[in-house]
Amino acid sequence: MAQRPSYLLAPNFHFKPGTGPIALGSIIADPLQPHRAVTSVDEATLRTAYPRVEKITDENRSITRGSNRNVSMAVWAQFVQVVSAKLSGEHSISLRTNYAAEAMETQYFVTDPTLDVIKTRIESPRVQAVIKASGLPGFRHPVYMVTGLVIAKGFTILKEKGRNVGGGVEVSGDVPTPAGDIGLGMNVAKSAGVEESDTWKASEDIVFAYQLLKIEIKGWKGTEIQYDELRHKAAYLSNDDDEDEVEDDEIKDITTRAIASVDDMPSINKETRITSVEVGEGEGRTTCIIAG
Repeated sequence: MAQRPSYLLAPNFHFKPGTGPIALGSIIADPLQPHRAVTSVDEATLRTAYPRVEKITDENRSITRGSNRNVSMAVWAQFVQVVSAKLSGEHSISLRTNYAAEAMETQYFVTDPTLDVIKTRIESPRVQAVIKASGLPGFRHPVYMVTGLVIAKGFTILKEKGRNVGGGVEVSGDVPTPAGDIGLGMNVAKSAGVEESDTWKASEDIVFAYQLLKIEIKGWKGTEIQYDELRHKAAYLSNDDDEDEVEDDEIKDITTRAIASVDDMPSINKETRITSVEVGEGEGRTTCIIAG
């Protein structure tokens, strides 16, 4: 049976367990900001009113995540079946992150908190302010309770990033001259790559990941409470690699602009001559712009 990951990585690895802001029983507004608690619960209440906390430890744990994104483009054009040109380009980014710890201790509630406990927590004025933040009748924001933590001891992280950009131009064909057709060819290629790495070790225990219970208020009058374990695409070890994966803005869009005639072409320099050749007939007629 496949695992269903439910733990989210901490926003950063500088939050300490016990004295830090990420704690069991805390109510938060944003599932990706567990350190910004709306309300929290003290240790005495946690022991008496909440489910038993189970603990399990994994020794010498190592987790590696990697991703690679590659974009390539090739444009081919033929001018009056005489000269052909091919423009190609490639942009690739690779990321690799390794998390390692001498031990990882998972702490979690063995069951969900009771409905009475949840009702008491969401009746807090601070929590109600979050739930009703939209101001729209009948629309209420969900809130989240921290129900599990992963504590890393002797934690080490290694991040590696590589980037490569390449491109090429290839021109070939026959050019008619008074002496006959003359063959020509040209192939130019260029590439550049950059690699980065960062590694460090925490000197103290840190909160590595956390689990959440999603709490929603349903019904027009807000009298129905629904809650369940949060399943988020950013959960670590899940199949969705959106989190520290390649940023979307690293890969730029390729855009084109229509030119009505040669006269509309922007000037390049005074020595460059721009001509046009029309290929095809009817609706399939195409104008090829040549600079030389």
